[in-house]
Amino acid sequence: MGLVNKSAMYVAIVGGILLLVAGLTGAAAWAQIRDAVAHYITSDPLVMDIFGWLIIVASFGGFAVILGGLLIGYEHEWGGKFLIMLGAGMGLIGFIIAFATWYLNGMTVMFTIGGSIIGLVGIILSIIARQMAY
Repeated sequence: MGLVNKSAMYVAIVGGILLLVAGLTGAAAWAQIRDAVAHYITSDPLVMDIFGWLIIVASFGGFAVILGGLLIGYEHEWGGKFLIMLGAGMGLIGFIIAFATWYLNGMTVMFTIGGSIIGLVGIILSIIARQMAY
């Protein structure tokens, strides 16, 4: 295990744990998007199946980052980078939708600053880990 990949592994694991703690998975957002598409556009079974797989992947955001970090640590860079990309991407989508919902509601409801900052740090660390791996 190379020194850089070992560092990337640890950064990814910490980032994944922070994503899990913050609960930023994006799964609920994809479920809402699926429901809107089914209601307003189409309820084609193939489209619904695609959304089903997106929801499954999104629900494992932090776990995907942790597993990706472990793969990077064990010299499987391509698979690790791919899993980190999926996990961090879904976490980022979850963060953006949570922030947009808060903003569109007139910022009257308290935005969970602590959880959101933890999640944002988790996303940033995940992206850094992906870039560190070679």
